[in-house]
Amino acid sequence: GIEIGGRNLLYHSRFDNKYDDYWIYSTSVTYLFNDGYTTMTKSETTTREFTNQVSTKNLNLLPENGCGYTISCEIMKVEGLNVGNRTNVTVRYHYTDGTLKDFGVNIPSDITEDTWSKCSYKFTYYSDKTLARTTFMIALGTEACGIKIKNVKFEKGDKPTDWTPAPEDDERRITSLEARVAALEAAALS
Repeated sequence: GIEIGGRNLLYHSRFDNKYDDYWIYSTSVTYLFNDGYTTMTKSETTTREFTNQVSTKNLNLLPENGCGYTISCEIMKVEGLNVGNRTNVTVRYHYTDGTLKDFGVNIPSDITEDTWSKCSYKFTYYSDKTLARTTFMIALGTEACGIKIKNVKFEKGDKPTDWTPAPEDDERRITSLEARVAALEAAALS
């Protein structure tokens, strides 16, 4: 049967800002943060093996055996550049025995530069290995390429739903706003 998720398990998926405390940014990729999306471009390199990426570690990404998951995002090609061969959005499971298991959205090369394209990948997680950590990454191919990306979502269930932030992101924003208001009130009273 169909299992619909909804809760975004991925923190800081707005892509409106650089989150140095959470994402790891590649030095071979140029990032331009806009209102609600990020443009990622790079020059040609000799290797690809996830050297051109943002990756994150997040306790919400710990998988449950037998559970279905969906990765989804919206992509647009950067004008004048290719999308990039083997450009993808991937969750990678690292096991204590040194092996890896990847599940991800391979971004099609026919994405256009004038329309956002929704891309998704569904999988069911099974493993009898001990998990060491999980990373979530956006990787560009080896050739010169560029994408605009927004609305990245990792959710339980096998049907992609509309993007929403992780609930923890909204809690952080509320806490930050409350602290700003308290500081302004204190300054106004002094």
